[in-house]
Parts: sequence; C-alpha cells; structure tokens
Amino acid sequence: MVLVCISIDSEFVGRLQGGFMPSFASNKAGLVEDANRLVWKRFGENIDFLDERLLVINYTIVPAPSSYSYKHFVVVVPSRTNDSTRRTRLRNTYGRFGNEFNFRILFVLGMSGTESGEQSIEQEAKDHGDILQAKFVDSYRNLTIKNIAAMRYVAGVCTEVKAVLKVDDDVAWNVLETTLLVNHAAANNSIHCPQIQKPPVRDPNSTWYVSEEEFAGEMYPPYCCGFAYLIPLPALQTILNATRTERLIHMEDVFITGQLAQKSGVKHMDIMDRASFYREDHRWFSEAIFTLVPDSHAVDFFVLSNAKWFLQRFLPGTINS
Repeated sequence: MVLVCISIDSEFVGRLQGGFMPSFASNKAGLVEDANRLVWKRFGENIDFLDERLLVINYTIVPAPSSYSYKHFVVVVPSRTNDSTRRTRLRNTYGRFGNEFNFRILFVLGMSGTESGEQSIEQEAKDHGDILQAKFVDSYRNLTIKNIAAMRYVAGVCTEVKAVLKVDDDVAWNVLETTLLVNHAAANNSIHCPQIQKPPVRDPNSTWYVSEEEFAGEMYPPYCCGFAYLIPLPALQTILNATRTERLIHMEDVFITGQLAQKSGVKHMDIMDRASFYREDHRWFSEAIFTLVPDSHAVDFFVLSNAKWFLQRFLPGTINS
C-alpha cells in the first residue's frame, strides 16, 4: 500500500479544539485523558521532533485498556470513518476468533469532519468498544499519521501484548498461522512481513511520486508490503522512538517498516512465500497466511483462509494436521 502525501488540516483541527468535540469522548474523559497522558509521557514528553507532522496527536475516543492489555496480540485495522459495514463484517468473522486465540481487533480512525459522522462513530464505539479515534483529518493521504497514532497507543497503553498485527481491511488472514507467527516474531524481535525493496517514483504525475527533497536516496530501504505486517512490541517501541529524528515519508509502509526500522536497527523476516495477491497465484488456499482479496469475496476468503482450522476443530480426522 502506498500513499501520496499527508496533509493535516490545521484549520479543521483548530475548529475541533475550539468547539465541537464528540460527546462520547466527554463521557469517557477519564479513559481518554489517561491514554493521552501515557502516550505523551512515552513518546512526546521532553522530545523535540525534526518533523512536526510526527508530533504526538491526542485521542478523542479510546477503548477500555483492559480489553486489550492482556491479549496475546492486537490486530490494528486502519478504517475509514464511514465504513462501518466493513468493521461489522470483520467483527463477525475474525473477531469471533478473538477469545480462542487471545487477540482483539482495534479499528483506528481519524475525524470525519461532520457532526453526524462523529455521532455515528461515538455510538459504534459505545456498542463495540473497539474504536480508537485520534485528532486528525481522516483521509487516504493521512494513513501514515493514522498508523503511527495506532502504534503509539498500543505501545504506550497495551504494554502486556506480545505483538501488533497491522492488517488492511481487504486482507484475508489465517488466524492459526498468524498466532504461531506471533510467537516466532516475539522470540527474535523482528518484523515479519512480505518484504520488498524498490526505488522511489520520481514521476510527478504518479500517485506514488516522492520528490528528492522528501527522500534523496536512489533506493528505499527494505520495507513491508503495507497490507499486512507483524511487529513484536519491543521492536515497535524502538521503531516509534526513531520518529523524533526522521522526516515523514508519505507512504506508510516505506516510512514505518523501512525508514524507521532501518534507523532503529530492527530487522525483517521475509514471509513473501506465505503471502498471496489472489489474482496472481493460488497459494491463498494451501500456503498463504495473508491474502489480498476483492471486497465482494471477503467473507468467502475468510472461510477459505481458515478452512484447515475449521476442519480440524469441527471435523477432526478428516485431514492431516
């Protein structure tokens, strides 16, 4: 996944700070204040940032930390503010595995910019307790800010978890194999992901254009395909510490798993052979842990990606383990 650029609308943020704020945040002021304090103390206090776009951003809605702190891993899903349908689908599929495999999904959102949008998000957060909202404009161009906000929350508040799985909402993933991968990643403290290395795109007409001023090198450092990556908590904390000395690159996967990982000395474990892009091959059924899928077949691929576990659990003896 690649991004164009990040643009935090200071006028919009100022309007939020000066007046309209979600009522749910007010009702849960204690949780929000505690989360902001913990994250600020860990990642913002007495720290000068080279790039002000990487300053710690306050949260406006947070889940109860007890829902996440003692899970084996947290699944961070960047989500659009108006996409409650996908969030519901993920809760009703992967979310049902949470107790079995000791993880929980955390949907991270920015601000919708409308009162009706915020009211809908507040109600959804009340109903499900799995929404993290931070004070920035929710847009495709702000995905890097969104992911940094989510990672800081987990690393600063949910300090008992072993790892964070960042996964896009159009990815099918094998829950059992992912859980085993968490154990392996935690043991060697490295990022596990499908790894690539490419040069920056210098064509100003391209969606993925990056100027030499933004990134001067001829080749990006090795980085993860952005649709799914797994980071152990100690490695994540080290990566986030590097934000203070780096300039933001407007592509989430390159910046977090490439630039910051290289700066902080965190290594990669390449699992490209366990990833599938669906249209290119058929490893998704027999080998893949993570598979990019078309939205219209998301539920089908949830079942197919976890078919082996379903059969072992409900029809033991039908296949070899």
